[in-house]
Amino acid sequence: MRQKLLLTVCFTVFLATQAYGSCSAPQNAIEAENCNTGSNSWAVNNPDSTIQGFASDISYNAGDTVNFKISTPATAYHISILRMGYYQGNGARLITTISPSAKLPQTQPACLSDTSTNLVDCGNWAVSASWTIPTTAVSGIYFADIVRNDTGGANQVFFVVRNDSSHSDVLFQTADESWEAYNGYGGHSLYGSNAFDLTNRAYKVSYNRPF
Repeated sequence: MRQKLLLTVCFTVFLATQAYGSCSAPQNAIEAENCNTGSNSWAVNNPDSTIQGFASDISYNAGDTVNFKISTPATAYHISILRMGYYQGNGARLITTISPSAKLPQTQPACLSDTSTNLVDCGNWAVSASWTIPTTAVSGIYFADIVRNDTGGANQVFFVVRNDSSHSDVLFQTADESWEAYNGYGGHSLYGSNAFDLTNRAYKVSYNRPF
């Protein structure tokens, strides 16, 4: 299942940002982060099913290590890690680019499944690459563009970076439970198979899948 993530910003918050946002004297870490130069070449408009993956967790504290599990027949690919944000309207900022640590091509096993619930869980995939999040990383939604070097085919892996030492007045919570509820990877979501069909749906879904 291929989905686009949409962030809805309240109009009043937008007005406040326009009125009070300042790169000369940012009031907090988020505002300062958004003053950095963004990237305008991160979007994946046509996800490539020959390279797909997920992170071993949906949420990490700054300083943690993200393990990526990726399935592809490609003999070479790279992983560009970005943070979602305003960034002068570009939508994201490139943080770093890493290479897989696994020997390529990497053959992943078939995902685990439970026919009684239509559960599909790919947690048995091996780790393909890792990235240690800097302790100075600003919290937010991060994602990795996984890109084949031969064809340019690409897909994306989303995860959250937290700052557990923060005492901010505002908390943003992602809708990751909804992402997985509608995720049909492996054949079923909580709402059907490839179409809305409650008679042929999963009764359990896993985060351990591409989405």
